[in-house]
Amino acid sequence: MSSSKASSTASSCLVTIYFLGTRRTLAGTSHTIRRNFASPPFVAVAVLFCLVTAYWAIVVHQAFLTFIGLGTIATEAAFYKDLVEPTEIGKEIITCISVLVGDALVIYRLWIIWGRSRNVVIFPVLALIGFTVAFAGSLVELARLRGRLFPQDSLPWETTGFTLNLLGNLYSTGCIIWKVTQSKHSPESR
Repeated sequence: MSSSKASSTASSCLVTIYFLGTRRTLAGTSHTIRRNFASPPFVAVAVLFCLVTAYWAIVVHQAFLTFIGLGTIATEAAFYKDLVEPTEIGKEIITCISVLVGDALVIYRLWIIWGRSRNVVIFPVLALIGFTVAFAGSLVELARLRGRLFPQDSLPWETTGFTLNLLGNLYSTGCIIWKVTQSKHSPESR
């Protein structure tokens, strides 16, 4: 990627984040710009936006590299099968960080909806920590690959991480739905 295109992408990312952070203030509400930029949901969305932009840039870079630079179908297929290629590892890291940020945002929402109760977020926080450990273990196994296609060694790490992620998200979403439906049926909400 050329430096002018990279700076253009970075500047458009920053401009978008600025307008997302100031939209309520510019609309005339009582929110301040500082309060908008400091809120955990805004920070999480801004980080996710940057991560998705970086992931997209890696995918485009890979496409140009393989289809223009390599030349033959066999070398292109070998490039995409190589799991220890730095761009593949970068995509893996970006994907897992995106999942961590997204899960943290869901846990934050759960905590807010339940009146900042610490007890309700214990399980999802432990599941998030477990996912982080499983992600690190998977990266260690990926680094040990050295070109093997389907590593059986990292399968337990991946299975554990995906299971913890799924259980934490189902728990959080279920608790949020339950609390919202209970508040709609309470006599105070009528």
